[in-house]
Amino acid sequence: MNCCICKKHLTDLTSIKLGIGPVCRAKYGISGLNGQNELFNNHAVFKLEKETDSFVYIVDWGHNRNCRTVTNDVEWVLSELSDLVDYFDKKRVFYMDSDQKIDEIIHSGKHFISFKAGHEGVAL
Repeated sequence: MNCCICKKHLTDLTSIKLGIGPVCRAKYGISGLNGQNELFNNHAVFKLEKETDSFVYIVDWGHNRNCRTVTNDVEWVLSELSDLVDYFDKKRVFYMDSDQKIDEIIHSGKHFISFKAGHEGVAL
C-alpha cells in the first residue's frame, strides 16, 4: 500500500492502517478526527481549510490513487464534517478537487443531494 499523499510505499502497520505515512501526517498535521486512531480506511483525504458562519471550505488531498476523492466519497466526507463543524446542516460546503477546481456540495446535514459547479456568491 502507498501513502495517499506522496505515493511512497508504506511499511509500518500504523501507516498502512491510516493510509498515510508519518512524514505526510506530520507535514499536514493529520492525526485523526475526534480522537480516533484511524483517520481513514481508504476514505477521502481532505483538509478543513476555512469555516465561517455560513460555509465550510475543504481541500481534497486524495488525488484518486490509493484514497478516494471527496467527489467519490462524498457521503463519508459529509458525515465527518457534520461531526466536526457546529451547525453543519445550516452551512454551504465548498471543496477544491485535485484538479484545483472549486465546486459546492449540496447536502441536507449528513446526506448528499448533488454537486453544483463553482462557488457563486462566496469569497473563499
